[in-house]
Amino acid sequence: MVMTGGAPIDVLVVDDDRDVQRCIVAGLETHGFRVAVTANGAAAVEWLTAHPAPRMIMLDWFMPVMTGEQFLEVQRANPSWSRIPVVVLSASPMRPSVGRHLKFVRKPISLRELVDVVNAHVGS
Repeated sequence: MVMTGGAPIDVLVVDDDRDVQRCIVAGLETHGFRVAVTANGAAAVEWLTAHPAPRMIMLDWFMPVMTGEQFLEVQRANPSWSRIPVVVLSASPMRPSVGRHLKFVRKPISLRELVDVVNAHVGS
């Protein structure tokens, strides 16, 4: 998990691939965003329980322990978390059924697209 000086987190990245985590964190921090990372949905639930809500969540769809789909069920059921915008990330050639109100982005994601997606939800 990466945190910046106790400031509120802009983006919680939930992804089991360490290379993806590193790339997203490096790209977003370069553009001034504060980022935290967890490796699966269960770890994200633990993180959300222990910290103030982030401004958005970037969520991998296929993960061990708790998938993106399972995490969304928990997130949507919690009134404190249900308003946090979620962007679903997936390398799968098939688009997961994430619902109309969620943004879906296919991996790999370019740095420009990543920053644009975060700016759309968090602002600069």
